[in-house]
Amino acid sequence: KEGILFEGRGGDVVAVPVSAKTGDGIPHLLEMISLVAEMNEVRGDPAKPLEAVVIESEFDRKRGQLATVVVQEGTLKIGDELLAENVHAKVKALFDEDGKQQSVVLPGQPTQILGFSSPPPVGAVVAQAQEKKDGTEQLQQRTVDPDEGKTLQIVVKADTIGGLEALIASLPTEVGVLYKGIGDVVSSDILLAGSFNATVIAFGVRVSTDVSHLAEAEKVNILTS
Repeated sequence: KEGILFEGRGGDVVAVPVSAKTGDGIPHLLEMISLVAEMNEVRGDPAKPLEAVVIESEFDRKRGQLATVVVQEGTLKIGDELLAENVHAKVKALFDEDGKQQSVVLPGQPTQILGFSSPPPVGAVVAQAQEKKDGTEQLQQRTVDPDEGKTLQIVVKADTIGGLEALIASLPTEVGVLYKGIGDVVSSDILLAGSFNATVIAFGVRVSTDVSHLAEAEKVNILTS
């Protein structure tokens, strides 16, 4: 339908069966990616301006906001000022897939960036930030979009952007999302839900005792998973 033809069926697109549950096929997939890149002379230039893409965002309770990126061009270093769809970051630390700290990340390498002011969206392009002339920081504000036509209003908090997007996509049409974000449920989430008679959905995140007490006082229902 899309005009994509696989190897063995008249085309040149490699198809590798994999399993996210068992990990079967992943080594073969990585080998084929490297082979195809080599055959097509796909090369990244460390000297070019930085270009990376966000593949996941999450909130780590110990370290804070983390964004997993793959560098496509240029070189990523600790101390860099970055921008990903208006989300600002000053790189405080870089971590490889084993959680070990890195000082420099080159094209083709994945890394976790610590230092974003809020979670950048999956798929966002990361580039060097231009210096702000007035020296002020851009603040990320909540977007509240109540839909009076929905039978249920919710506030959704999840542990990762990927999980959050999957959860939002699975909601039935009669559910309206007042606010969505990553990280533990906080008092402002409860107060927002209370203002609109909404339910709070906590997906893989914590709800502290103080927040639970506030929810009871505001008569806000919290559903955890």
